[in-house]
Amino acid sequence: MMIKRFGKGVLGAIVALVMMVAFAPAAHAASYSIEDLKNVRGYWVNLVEDPSWNTKHYFDNFDYRNAGPYTMPANTSTTDIHWGMGPIPSGWTVEMVAADTGNSLTVTSPDGSYKMTYRAVHADPTTPDSTGLSSLKVTANGQALSFIPSQSEYRVSGEVVITNLPANWSTRIIAQQISFYDANKLWVGDYYFYGASKITVRSASDPQWPSTDKDSLGRSPVYRLYNPNNGEHLYTMDLNEYKAIVPKGWRGEGIAFYAWPKDGTTGYQVYRVYNKFSGRHHLTASKGERDGLVRMGWRDEGVAFRYRDTDETVYRAYNPHTSDHLWTLSKPELDNAVRAGWRDEGIAYGRGANN
Repeated sequence: MMIKRFGKGVLGAIVALVMMVAFAPAAHAASYSIEDLKNVRGYWVNLVEDPSWNTKHYFDNFDYRNAGPYTMPANTSTTDIHWGMGPIPSGWTVEMVAADTGNSLTVTSPDGSYKMTYRAVHADPTTPDSTGLSSLKVTANGQALSFIPSQSEYRVSGEVVITNLPANWSTRIIAQQISFYDANKLWVGDYYFYGASKITVRSASDPQWPSTDKDSLGRSPVYRLYNPNNGEHLYTMDLNEYKAIVPKGWRGEGIAFYAWPKDGTTGYQVYRVYNKFSGRHHLTASKGERDGLVRMGWRDEGVAFRYRDTDETVYRAYNPHTSDHLWTLSKPELDNAVRAGWRDEGIAYGRGANN
């Protein structure tokens, strides 16, 4: 009898327990939805106007349920437009993905179970005029720098001087970065000159011919010009030749390096030859190379300048796409050219050359 009663008691307890579990309220599980973002608003700021992000311009048509895109003003020479959102609910995170025309913001719930991505773009009423970039002349530490509009980063030293800025163009310089804006004040591009101590800009209406002064050793300047039509670099000690070529569409790039006068006796001779079919010039310290090119139809233009084995190292690079050669004192310029597809041909003249 005791066992039977005991059995009934155990059975009753089990039944009661099952009923309690079956009808007990379910434990609350964290859940997130778009409605958690109902107080969020999108806005843009002009960092030129207010770098602290305190002056917010809210999108009139912003709807937390709509991913966008929302339109913010275009970047110009007087603006630096960015956008943001707020207030973000506690525990939620925001991740930005940048793009050329704007960027997106992804808002994620604390447990990662819900995400919403919003997008904003810059207004672009007209297409920026980037053609003026090809006319720019750039020097670094007094040496001509091969400026390539499609290349945005350079490794340099000393002061960077940019001349021949197109009429009505403007710039904004922040440390080692310069932004260009066309005549309509539309952003054209950003360029970075890492290592520059200063960036100086001069307009095209202020041409300044390079100096004819000799250096402390008594050497004369070798000037460099660039033809944007065929990609050729031309080197000359004759400033009159330099001045005569610039109005014909060549870009004067200033002093490339210093060398000994061609009619002197110091140093070995460096010859210049001209190909009338391609319109290109070539420099060489080798009489054999010069004579070989002349036999192939090149025109001998005589001695361009003289150089010594103890003078500064002049590097040479070759562009297989344009057949142009580049001679430069600047190792950073050589490295930039190689990264752009040029072939490093080693040391042409000076210390380390095998002439």
